[in-house]
Amino acid sequence: MSLYLIFILIGTLIVLLQVFLMYYRPDKIKIETFENQLNQLNKLDYTLSFPDVEEIQNKIATKQYFNFFKEIDARARGFSFSLEDFKKTYISSIIPFKESDKTNFTKFYNDVVKSIPRDELSKFLIPNLKVAKVKGIENAFPHTHEDIIFFDKSYYTKLKNYDSLKNYQEQANTLIHEIVHIKQRQNPVLYDDLYRQWGFQSISLQYLKNNLQDSITSRIRLNPDELPHYRFWVWKNQVLPLVIYSSFDVSNINQINYIGIDWNSNLKMKKKQLTDWTEYNQFFGISRNNYHPIEILAEYYSIYYQELINKKSTNNTNNTNNTNNTNNTNNTNKNSNTSQGYIIFKNYIKNN
Repeated sequence: MSLYLIFILIGTLIVLLQVFLMYYRPDKIKIETFENQLNQLNKLDYTLSFPDVEEIQNKIATKQYFNFFKEIDARARGFSFSLEDFKKTYISSIIPFKESDKTNFTKFYNDVVKSIPRDELSKFLIPNLKVAKVKGIENAFPHTHEDIIFFDKSYYTKLKNYDSLKNYQEQANTLIHEIVHIKQRQNPVLYDDLYRQWGFQSISLQYLKNNLQDSITSRIRLNPDELPHYRFWVWKNQVLPLVIYSSFDVSNINQINYIGIDWNSNLKMKKKQLTDWTEYNQFFGISRNNYHPIEILAEYYSIYYQELINKKSTNNTNNTNNTNNTNNTNNTNKNSNTSQGYIIFKNYIKNN
C-alpha cells in the first residue's frame, strides 16, 4: 500500500513539473514583460517602436544627407568622399536589436514617460518614438535622421541592467535632448519665436558663403540634427556662433573649435573663441552645445527635465538623494537655471 502511494506521489510531481515548465518559461516571462511595458505606453498615448533594418537604411544612408557633406566631413568620419563609401559605412553600422535590448529600453522609456507630469508630456515627447542601434558612426554621438534617434551600441549596453530611472539620469537627459531634435525637424519653425526672443536672426548657408571667407565656411562641421532645414543664426546682430573643424586635416568630428564671428566687423572676417564672447555666454549660461539655437534648446530641455526629476525626488525622499540627482546634470550647465536665456525658455514653454 505504501509503495502504491509513493508511485502516485511521484506521478503527481511529474505532472506538476510539466505544467510549471509549460507556463513559466523564462523566455515567455520576458516577452510578456516587454508587451506589458508597451501596453502601458499606449495607455499614455505615447508609443515606442524599433524600425526594421530596411527602414533604418532608407533614412540614414540617403543621398540627401550625403549632398550636404564636404570632403572634410567625410574625412572626419573615416570614409572617402564618395556616395558609395558613405552608404557602405552607414549601412554596415546598423545593428539589429536583441529582444533584451527592446525589453530594457522599453522599461526605461516607460519610466521616463511616467516621470513627466501629464500636463507637460507633449512638451517633452513625440507621439511615436523610434530608435535605432548603430556602432561607430558620428563619433558614437547620439544623433537623428528624419524621425529616428540613433544611439550607439554603448548606450544600450549601459541599459543592460536597467532597474530604475534614478540610476540612469544621464541616459534620460540624452534621450530628451534627441527627442527635441526630432520635434524641431518635424516642425522647423516651431521654436522660431523663442529664438527671436533670445535675440537670434536666421541666415542661410548661401549668405554665409557670400559674406565669410572660405577658410571658415569650408570648415563648418556638419551636424545631422540641423538637417534638412540648414540655417545659421546671428545673435543680437553682434556674433555669429559656429562650430568649425580645428584644421583641414582632421580625423575625428570632435576635433573642433567653438568660434564667434564679429558680425559688425568689416567683411565679417574678425573671429574669436566663443568663450570670449562674455555677454553671449552669460546670457545662455551653458558652455557646451551653445553654438546653435537648436542645440541650446535641446540642452535647456534636458536641464528642465532634470529639474522636474529633482523636484519629484525631493518630494518623495525628503531631500535624501537630492544632491546626487543634481550632480547627474552636466557640471558645465550647472548655472543655466539662473541665466536670462533659460528664464525666457521656461516662460516660453509654460505659455505655449
